[in-house]
Amino acid sequence: MKGIITDTHGNPVPGANINIKSGGTAVYSGPDGYFWKLLPPGVYKVSVTAPEYGSTTKVIIYMLRFETLISLKILLWQIGKVYTFC
Repeated sequence: MKGIITDTHGNPVPGANINIKSGGTAVYSGPDGYFWKLLPPGVYKVSVTAPEYGSTTKVIIYMLRFETLISLKILLWQIGKVYTFC
């Protein structure tokens, strides 16, 4: 399984924790947001979290015969930052 973790603006999220349930493993995205993990075909629940970002969980049907890039977006949020709109 390989993929990229991005924020809602399409920017890569480095250091995101990708927890792959049913595979019993976790990996981290690299500086460019990409990750990969050698897994057999199957159905996986993938949860992603990163510091200063929200989190997301998706169910992925992974088939080995297709070269598929999984794209997961996570919502951007910052602790203690206040936005004012006029």
